Amino acid sequence: MPKPEIVDANDVSKDLNERLLQAAKALSSKIGGEEAKKTESELVKMIQTNAEETINNALGIKKSLPDLSKVISGMSVDKKEKLIEPGRLVRSSEVDMDVGYKRKPPELMRGSITEGKVKGFMERGQPLGIFSQKMTPNPDEPKLETWDELARHELQTLITHTPENAYEEMIAWTEKGKLWQYPIDNEAGLDEERKVPFYEHVLLDEHLEGFPDKGPVRDFMEVMIIGLSKNPFMTASRKREYIDWFRQYFKDKESLIKASTAL
Repeated sequence: MPKPEIVDANDVSKDLNERLLQAAKALSSKIGGEEAKKTESELVKMIQTNAEETINNALGIKKSLPDLSKVISGMSVDKKEKLIEPGRLVRSSEVDMDVGYKRKPPELMRGSITEGKVKGFMERGQPLGIFSQKMTPNPDEPKLETWDELARHELQTLITHTPENAYEEMIAWTEKGKLWQYPIDNEAGLDEERKVPFYEHVLLDEHLEGFPDKGPVRDFMEVMIIGLSKNPFMTASRKREYIDWFRQYFKDKESLIKASTAL
């Protein structure tokens, strides 16, 4: 059996996201006024949700799928919001540059004279008595679970070494859930997708029924359909959920779009 082609999430959705953003901007510009900003912001939010879900699926990150009906509930218009680039991971060095650090100060060398002076001063110094009471943790203080998990992951990355033999390699694969069961099955874990024909993933034009035959709405949905049909990291049922969401979204705004002749 030939080795399956590896598809990069960045290659799948980067260009399509640019086209979707352009289509969303063209559609919202037809409406005009404050409603145009709200419409564009809502469409961009849904595009961003789709891109993030694609990235998580491509990287094997298991997260509960967001309820599409609640994605834009209570959302405020924010024109400065940045869209996350699919397939791009932020390095810690980039974060340091963003907050103003140009380079890290050199660490004290073990056994150096400077380290000995600092250590000796700290041991001989007398306490000032400023902090008379012991600091007790505040039970109402929220726990930053996300930051703790990121710190744990970064620490694990720093202490992870290249496997020295096949046994250590298989242990690392098992911890990451990458160890295949024998006989080898390239579709392991896709039991539900076995029942779905291939054409339901790629032939999505039939779901355009109910949308306008022409105009910005049609242009936007055609680009969205192309993106979903080329997305190998999403189930067919999930693709239909996105299409149904946009169908209901434009149906709710039908009177507004008709008034602006965007249909």
